[in-house]
Amino acid sequence: METGEAPQAGRKVSTWLVPAIGYTVSWPRFGGIRTLPFAQMGDHLRTMEWGWLVFAVALELGSFFLDAWRWRELLRPQSLRLTGGGAIRLCRTVRQ
Repeated sequence: METGEAPQAGRKVSTWLVPAIGYTVSWPRFGGIRTLPFAQMGDHLRTMEWGWLVFAVALELGSFFLDAWRWRELLRPQSLRLTGGGAIRLCRTVRQ
């Protein structure tokens, strides 16, 4: 392909086809919910160590805050200091 040549259009997939395939593949799995042993699940929930659940939820929420902080640091406008005391802004953020 040369530089000035437009990319060739590929065959487009219908907008309903992808969700339909996903629903078809996942339907047997969702149908299995009816066969769950709810009494046994209740026993497990009563004997579960809730401290581990609280610990896991805290780790998950902590990871969200760390990701938010990381993205804030990555998207913060940076300045390049010049020897003459001026600064050049490398990027701008859009604020509403």
